[in-house]
Amino acid sequence: MKKIIIIFSFIIILYNQAFANIEVKTSLGISGEWKVNKWAPLFINIKNLGSKVSLKVDILFTQGLRFSGNSKTLYTYDFEIPALSTRSLEVLLPPLDFRYPLEINITSQERNIDYKQKLEYNLERAVLPIILIIGERQNLRFFLPSKTRVINIVNEKDLPTNYKAYDGIDLILVDYNFWRQISTNRKNALRLCRIFNNNVYFFEEVNNIFQNFKFSPAKIQFFPPTFLESQDLSILDMQKFLYPNRVEILFILFFYFITLYFIRRFLKLRFQNIIILVIIILACFIAMYKGDLFRKDALIVGEKNLVYLTPQKEIAEIYSHIVVFSPFKRELNFNVSDNVIQIYQPFYQPQRGIGILNIDQNKEEGRLYIEKNKISFIEYLSLLLFPLKITYNIKNENIELSLENDSSFLIRNLHLNIEDKSYYLGELKNGERKNWKVSLRNLTKEEDIFSPTFSQWKVKSDIINNEKIVLWGKIENSLLAINIRGVKYSIKYDNLLIVPLKN
Repeated sequence: MKKIIIIFSFIIILYNQAFANIEVKTSLGISGEWKVNKWAPLFINIKNLGSKVSLKVDILFTQGLRFSGNSKTLYTYDFEIPALSTRSLEVLLPPLDFRYPLEINITSQERNIDYKQKLEYNLERAVLPIILIIGERQNLRFFLPSKTRVINIVNEKDLPTNYKAYDGIDLILVDYNFWRQISTNRKNALRLCRIFNNNVYFFEEVNNIFQNFKFSPAKIQFFPPTFLESQDLSILDMQKFLYPNRVEILFILFFYFITLYFIRRFLKLRFQNIIILVIIILACFIAMYKGDLFRKDALIVGEKNLVYLTPQKEIAEIYSHIVVFSPFKRELNFNVSDNVIQIYQPFYQPQRGIGILNIDQNKEEGRLYIEKNKISFIEYLSLLLFPLKITYNIKNENIELSLENDSSFLIRNLHLNIEDKSYYLGELKNGERKNWKVSLRNLTKEEDIFSPTFSQWKVKSDIINNEKIVLWGKIENSLLAINIRGVKYSIKYDNLLIVPLKN
């Protein structure tokens, strides 16, 4: 009897190995609803119908023109699923380019599973406003606009764990009784969404502030959504490649010629010509080595960051635009910092043959293929602890402002913008505290510096433009959250700090 059971179990194992199968369910957006020009979550649910299997999930995200070149980002996940088990995957995606479907490819290590899917988009619904109700739906004292999509979630598992996944939601209403049962990570996601988007409310709050909300359909853009209106190549200006050290070259040339001179002038050796030939060959190898170092390090990087900080909060949202150029074809490998929410390769200009950006989400590593004499772009969203304590008070047409910089950054060119007027505050060093008292009557309309500086950015413009008082300045430190390995490169950065102050 034991032999029969063992043989039967062995046959089942062989059958499962030979006929491995999975069930895949995908959903773009929260409960299948997402919005154009906004970040969106992708949920992938994989059910393993056979024995334990090692899977590789590739998600291809594309932006650009179909016939003039495009930019591609490949997100890769590797994991194992035990027999007859289910694995759920939540992937945060940047604003989608509706001209390209999202491609999903799932393969097994044993090569007996090859699942492919292309997600098409329904633009008729993707432009409509969205209201998300979390928990039990309660009666509201106002009428919702027509054609508004209403999502009601009563299961915590249907909520995303990343705060940016709520980017496409116009208004989020939360039942307090349901809120107390939600796990900590999902609570934190909703808290961050409230900090940066100011659109999360309990039912008890929303009836008092609903008149401040405006629901409008999204607009479909011809060019794909990016952080900037257009690429900023000025951050590459005046940069130089890291050529071999001039002192080293001078020393090598001096040693080479002085050695030849002494051999020919003073040493009467039998094998003089052979020694000279050996020295010449050795010098050629040194020159080739130095040339190879230059080829390896011939890279310049431009970094442009928008640091968005809300008052009374010590966490900042950073939108980073990176420009990379090299005169040689190469492969760049880099580590991605833990504070990066998501990274992708945007499309700014038609270029054929642009290399793909590959992001390994398990190892938090990236790989970018750079073509010869072509400019590559990288954009990513990250969070940063930024302890800048801000207290202000508006009283009798005066603004009393106090700033304490407990961060490790130097802030220069601080300005206080009040509608169309500006007041120069100066700089704020690390560990420094300053106080100002600004009279609104004495403010004069100066040359508008803030508008042209901020107008380059697409992100956060809807929130910042609605604020009458904005504190802004420049951060004199590099905020680069990717570490390019094995390459010495030149870098130039331009960091804009923006703090909208409530009126």
